[in-house]
Amino acid sequence: MSKVWKRASLLALLAGAGALGACTIERNDAGLELAEGVDRAELEARVADFAPASIEFDEAALADWEKAVLAKLVEASDVMHELFARQVTRRSAEWRKGARARGEDDPAAIYYEIMVGPWDRQSDQAPFLDVGAKPEGAGYYPEDLTREELEEWLADHPDQREAFESPFTLIERDGGGLRAVPYAEAFGPRLERAATLLREAASLSENATLTEYLNRRAESFLSNDYYPSDMAWMDIA
Repeated sequence: MSKVWKRASLLALLAGAGALGACTIERNDAGLELAEGVDRAELEARVADFAPASIEFDEAALADWEKAVLAKLVEASDVMHELFARQVTRRSAEWRKGARARGEDDPAAIYYEIMVGPWDRQSDQAPFLDVGAKPEGAGYYPEDLTREELEEWLADHPDQREAFESPFTLIERDGGGLRAVPYAEAFGPRLERAATLLREAASLSENATLTEYLNRRAESFLSNDYYPSDMAWMDIA
C-alpha cells in the first residue's frame, strides 16, 4: 500500500492521555442482515473468543487530583472512540444502529461493538453483516475513490501531495475534484469537545509536565499540528 493511503487514527492521537458509498444494505425490522455464509452460531463462537476482562486498580494509590484528571481523560477517550468508529466507515452511526436493532443480546450486535464496525478484523476484514467489502480507504476516502484516480489527481496537482499524504487529513470529493480536509475541520465539534476535556484535565493536574502535554494536545486537536504535543509527551516525568 502506497504512502498516500497511510493514515493515523484519531484514537491514537490521544496516546499518553488515558478520520456514503457504493454498497447497498439489506435490512428489515430486525436490523441489518447477516452476510452470506455467516450464521448466528458462528458469530456466537466468534464473540466467545473475546472473554470479558475486569481491569481494576488500587484507587488508594492515586492522589485526589490524579483521580480527577483520569476521569476527564476517560471522558475524552469516549469522544476519540466515536471518531475512530467514523474513521472505520463513514456510515458508522447508521450501521451501528442497524446492528443494535437486531437486539441487545444478538451476537452480531455484540461483535459489531468488538470490531468497531461490520468487518471482522480477525478474518481479513471479511464482512459479518451484509454491507459489502470494506473499502480500501476505510472512512478516510470516498468509498468510490480508486487508487488510480487518487494517484492521477496527485500527479496533476503535485502542490497538494503533502496535504493529501498528511496522516491528519481526510479526502473528500469537491465538485469534480478532490480536496484534503484536516481533522480539525472534518471533526471540528467533537475535537473541540475533546480539547475542552484535556484542558479541564490540565487545570486539575499537579504534574507540570503532564499539564504541559495536555494543553499542547488540546491545541493540536484544533490546529492540526501534532508535533508540539508529541514532543511534550516525550517530556512527561
